[in-house]
Parts: sequence; C-alpha cells; structure tokens
Amino acid sequence: MAAQAIRRERALAEREARDQVIARRKAESAAAEEARIAAPCADCGVPEAAGLCMQCTSRRSTARVVAEAVDLAVMARADLSHPAVVADATTKCAADTRALLEQALDQLRAQGVAEASLLLEARDIAVRIRDQRRESLHGRLMRSPQAEAEADNAFDAELRSRHRHPDRVMARQAADRAAEEALQRAVGFLLADRARQLSLALGEQPARPVPGDRNGRCVRPAAQPSPEDATHAEQPRTTQAVSAA
Repeated sequence: MAAQAIRRERALAEREARDQVIARRKAESAAAEEARIAAPCADCGVPEAAGLCMQCTSRRSTARVVAEAVDLAVMARADLSHPAVVADATTKCAADTRALLEQALDQLRAQGVAEASLLLEARDIAVRIRDQRRESLHGRLMRSPQAEAEADNAFDAELRSRHRHPDRVMARQAADRAAEEALQRAVGFLLADRARQLSLALGEQPARPVPGDRNGRCVRPAAQPSPEDATHAEQPRTTQAVSAA
C-alpha cells in the first residue's frame, strides 16, 4: 500500500508538471500570435498587418509571377551561355512584361475598374502572360532536335519489341505512346537545364541540380542513334510525334 501511494503521488506530480509545460507553451504561442498580428506591414508600414498587409501581399505575388514570366521569355530568346547577353535580355524582357501588364491595366481603368480591384486583376493578367510564355517555350522545346531524336529513338525501340503485342496496329500504338512519353521527358530535361543555365548566368545558385545521369540519358544519347536504329526499316517518328503533341 505504501508503494502504491508513492506511485500515485509520483504520477500526480508528473501530470502536474506536464500540465504546467502545456499551459506555458500555450501562453507563449498566444503571445507570439498577438505580436505577429500587431506587426506592421513590412512594405507600406500600415499597423497591425501581421507583417504584410493584403495589398502588399498581392503586389508581391504579382511581382513573383512577373519574374517567372520574364525568366521564361529569357530562356526562350537568349543565349544562356553568355551572362552579359542574359542580363541585357532580362532587362528588356522585364520592361516588355511590365508594359504588357500596364497596358492591360489601363484598359481596365478605362472601363471603370476600381484601383483596389486592379491589384487582383494585375496578378491574373501576369499569370496569363506567364502561362502563355511557358506554353510557347514548351512548344519550342518539343520541336528541338534533341526532343525529336528522343521521340524517334523511343518509337523505334518499341517497334523492335513488337513481338510483345498481338498485332502490328497495337505495336504501332504502343510505339506512339512511347514516343510521346520520351518527348515529354526530353522537354522536361531541356527546360530544367535552361533554368539551371539561367540561374548560373545571373549569378544565382540553382534551386536544385539538373537531373543527373539517370534522366540525362533520355536526352544526351539521342544525338548518336545506334546502328540498329539507323538501319531500322520503319518510318521515322519525328514529324508524327511533334504534330501529335
């Protein structure tokens, strides 16, 4: 009985200690949240903005999207191996992008849209510009020699295994799918490689390395088809793969 009483007292003391720790943490969390809410906007200084007011949050978001649109334009137009060329292209593309954005906003102002609403409209416009440029760059990379060669090689490789399919039609369909998948992988690699080159040209550390040998093999060997590929009797896949994409 004495031992049980000791264990109960010990358990009660441990529970009280845990409750005290939990209560202290809750109080600290509440105080930190109050301080966060009371913090002024870091951009415009408006009080009690939790560090950043809604308008400045929208402006920052728009600026990030505009920067992405500029990067996509530079990756499509500039020689990324020359930092000076990249810097000049970035300046020009940034000016062009801002001009497009302001032109669209001026049209909305002429229609009587309030300035407060223009903040949200500006981000939507910037997103459309960015998405259009991404689609344009994606299409350009799909038509690149590297991507086309990957589609051809994948198509030929699948046809060489046509014995796995019930008939020639299904073998051809499987080859079409393999070519499309190879095309998309190649485009992904080329896009990642251009992003890496852009970061290096701008003196920035790439956010993550370009895919290594495992993914790199889907692009680099395409420039040198194997003799078996070169002598294969099937029709080349390049034009069909790009057209279908």
